[in-house]
Amino acid sequence: MNNLRFTVTEVSQCPRIWQYKYQNIEPCEPHMYSIRGILTHKAIELLLKNEHVNYTYPHLLDKIEMQTISEKSYNHVITEVKATMQKLKSYLPNLNLSEDGIKEGKLTVNLKNIELVGKPDYFDDRILIDFKTSKIMQEGFHAQLAAYKWLIKRTYGWNVDAKVVLLGGKQIKEVELTDTELRQGIGEFKNNLRRAIFLKKQILEGVEVPCEVGFNCVFCRYRHICNCLLYTSDAADEGLGVDLGGRRIIK
Repeated sequence: MNNLRFTVTEVSQCPRIWQYKYQNIEPCEPHMYSIRGILTHKAIELLLKNEHVNYTYPHLLDKIEMQTISEKSYNHVITEVKATMQKLKSYLPNLNLSEDGIKEGKLTVNLKNIELVGKPDYFDDRILIDFKTSKIMQEGFHAQLAAYKWLIKRTYGWNVDAKVVLLGGKQIKEVELTDTELRQGIGEFKNNLRRAIFLKKQILEGVEVPCEVGFNCVFCRYRHICNCLLYTSDAADEGLGVDLGGRRIIK
């Protein structure tokens, strides 16, 4: 079997997404919130690299595998993206980023037939920073940052601090992760990675994997064909089949 490849951000995804990708099923247009995040992160990358940010359609989609975003949807969120970027541009000096820092640098580590890839927004020899468009810390942030920190340590030997910069509120908020949070985060990530390896192997063997119904289903790019959304409204009312995370497994 060839090496399995995972990005840090996909390890915790619903396995049905991987199945549809493996089957070459065409995804639908991303949810509006997802589009906002996609465009904002592309603009952040350009800003950190001191490159010109052209907000007119479709320039921010260049080199992004998101060509299903229509001009109408793009223009619907671009005003909000511009406002966020203006706020960040004014705040950026507070972060004391080094000119030699690595922006959107790709990190790759090979582990026993597993290729793990991460692409943090920014890191140098002292700190790792990831920008989020949300107002508050969300599930999965700790695991993602802990995984990036581990990849940096494996690749460069740097034992960096880790910080999340939240862009969604009226004021930008910095959240530095504690050692305890990072230890818990890497534990969570390793558990997710073991699960992901098992499920991806099942997909390659032709097994149909379950959909893990949850809040993120409404943002899924395969929501147009996955039947899970038929169950999300009543899943919590049915006792059986619902776990503590509010997810129901649909086969």
